[in-house]
Amino acid sequence: MPADIVRKLHHVFTQVMADPAMQPFAASAGIIPLTSSAPVQLRVYVQEQISLWGRWARVAGLAPE
Repeated sequence: MPADIVRKLHHVFTQVMADPAMQPFAASAGIIPLTSSAPVQLRVYVQEQISLWGRWARVAGLAPE
């Protein structure tokens, strides 16, 4: 993922999760806030999620459209 996209996502995620109105919603939805202050850790997390869910999509026989 390009570094500029990671920086933008990290900035937005940090702002959203810092909003007190978002915290009850996140908790009720099972969202675990990323508390890292380093964009590189967000990049690693996203890559792990893409790999994980990509495997499940292949197992389910799903293909990109």
